[in-house]
Amino acid sequence: MDRDVGDAAQVAEAKTVEQLCEEREREELRQVLGTRAGRAVLWRMLERCGIYRTSFTGDPLGMAFREGERNIGLACLNLCLTADPRAYTIMRDEATIRNKDDGRQ
Repeated sequence: MDRDVGDAAQVAEAKTVEQLCEEREREELRQVLGTRAGRAVLWRMLERCGIYRTSFTGDPLGMAFREGERNIGLACLNLCLTADPRAYTIMRDEATIRNKDDGRQ
């Protein structure tokens, strides 16, 4: 359905629907971040997206691909920080412990 941006009621309704969807997404993410397994999966996804590495490869197409991955990772990180700011610190600390236990640090 097309909305009439000149109709204040339609604009308000669209904002409300969007806000409800965003809040539902944050709550769902809070539930995932509330479990050790959920945090571990999200941390691995963030690592795979390369949010902490440079995208530069010397190859423009490879670099564009890596930057696309990184962009998705940064968006995911932003969602996590918006849903539960403490969860990032918990995820990082748990990942540090896992890496030590796995002999990767």
